[in-house]
Amino acid sequence: LGEALYEMGNFDEAEIVFTDGLKIDDYRGEFLRRLGHINKAKRNYDQALKYYEMYQKKYPDVSRSYKLLGGLHLETGNFDEAEINFEKAVLLDRRAISSKIDLIEIKQRKGQFEEAIEEFEVLLEKCNTADDSVQVMWSIMNYYFLRGEIQKGLKIREETFQLAATTFHPRVMSFYIVTNLYWYYEIGQDSIALKILKQEEEKFTDSYENITAFGYINYYLRKDDLENSRKQYKRISDFVEQYRSLSG
Repeated sequence: LGEALYEMGNFDEAEIVFTDGLKIDDYRGEFLRRLGHINKAKRNYDQALKYYEMYQKKYPDVSRSYKLLGGLHLETGNFDEAEINFEKAVLLDRRAISSKIDLIEIKQRKGQFEEAIEEFEVLLEKCNTADDSVQVMWSIMNYYFLRGEIQKGLKIREETFQLAATTFHPRVMSFYIVTNLYWYYEIGQDSIALKILKQEEEKFTDSYENITAFGYINYYLRKDDLENSRKQYKRISDFVEQYRSLSG
């Protein structure tokens, strides 16, 4: 129940449910983790920190305990604490790539851009799986976007998506494609973005064609076209309802 309420964005109700769960079984670490997520979403950062610290005390030898703390500190700009916790996460699970990426992104947030891109490239060379490579390439792609180096970003975007297509499910791949067209809008190439959306739409003949609504709505909102934005919102709502019925 708490999970469902959280996914629906009913954070206050979800918090009540998970708090009640702790009263029944105060050892359920999952409740603590979810309460941390809820308060982080509500930007109640002190409360979120409290729950994540309680979670870490229950699971002191689990990498995720420190990754949660590191992510919260990174979001609140406490870079030193973020770095300490991500380093602990890496030590506990040296195979996990995400905490290594997080450590590099701290440097990026600090303005140490040259050092950050060099470390991203070194990390990419050490990747052993396509999934790991995609994660690192995605971070490099976003690095170039934030730096305003659009052409470099577009080049690695194409390489990232080509590699991701070899490991992602086609529907997941389509979602990533249609929700990451902002590059083309930034350089005034709306026609390319629309062409890509059309291509993705033609891949599906069932209800999953509504995946493209997530891309079209961004386009129409940028154009202040409220009528078409509402139509795409309706398609998104239909897709979510159909997905829920198929998955549950």
